[in-house]
Amino acid sequence: MACFRPSPRQLEYLVAVSKTGNFSEAARLCHVSQPTLSIQIQLLEDRLQVTLIERSRNGAWPTPVGHKIIDQSKSVLAGLTEIMDTAASTNDNLGRKIRLGVGPTFGPYFLPYLLPALNTQYSGLEICIMESSWGDMHEGLINGELDCALTSPFEDLTTLVYDELIAEPLWIGIPIDHEFSQCERLLPEMFKGEKFFGLSYDYTCYRKRLQEFCDAVGASIHKEYVGNNLDAIRQMVSIGKGLSFFPEYYVVSEFGKEDRVKLRKIQGFPVTRSIGLIWRQDSPRQLHYQRLLAACKGCLMDNHEISERHCIA
Repeated sequence: MACFRPSPRQLEYLVAVSKTGNFSEAARLCHVSQPTLSIQIQLLEDRLQVTLIERSRNGAWPTPVGHKIIDQSKSVLAGLTEIMDTAASTNDNLGRKIRLGVGPTFGPYFLPYLLPALNTQYSGLEICIMESSWGDMHEGLINGELDCALTSPFEDLTTLVYDELIAEPLWIGIPIDHEFSQCERLLPEMFKGEKFFGLSYDYTCYRKRLQEFCDAVGASIHKEYVGNNLDAIRQMVSIGKGLSFFPEYYVVSEFGKEDRVKLRKIQGFPVTRSIGLIWRQDSPRQLHYQRLLAACKGCLMDNHEISERHCIA
């Protein structure tokens, strides 16, 4: 065993199993077949002469020694990523490859503006888009699985850099037959007692902003229905079951044919969420991410253009 050294791929497989709790899901995450992943983890255990993963019909989880080796594996993989980043920092074209995390309520609606511009400006750049939850993006940045992320700021930015891209307006969606849809002005006090649809707890920042608004005006979030995505919430609003917030880039992308929901703002009470680019403080690719952020800012739509295009009152 003294001459044996685990391969980076074996360590990736081990970390993936600990993350998913399932060999099949881990194999999908690593883009290999389950037998390939299982054989490599078994080989790793045989050569190290320890059991790293407990297996059962209900899933797979690390043994005590497995937990320790998995933590060490994450550090090793992060170190390998840093080596690649250092080499890439000397290259043109933003290092030729960026693994970009995006949130599901912003990324899909902003990327159609960003990606064509990047393709024109940096034709040899490979952008690997990884859409995931707030918590997974934070973990991915810390562990080196992501280079940077386009999302709202995390609560813990101790080892990370956050640079704001936009304070994105959130529009209130009101059923067309609700009395508020015909009001010339909407004031904060009018929303006391109203109920708003919210997204699931995976959308931490969105829910936090919605809860802050409800607390401020005396409204509440529906407990009997929690949406898994913005489309689901839009459908609930369209049939008159309540109100909700919709981010501006989602509005631009998805509300063109929506005639059952009126989009409004509250007078004197702007509601926005911060979206920016996040990367590790110690990354040698700081300049790449700053240039990427500059490219993002160059793709922002003008707010007046958004309102005019969609006839929003």
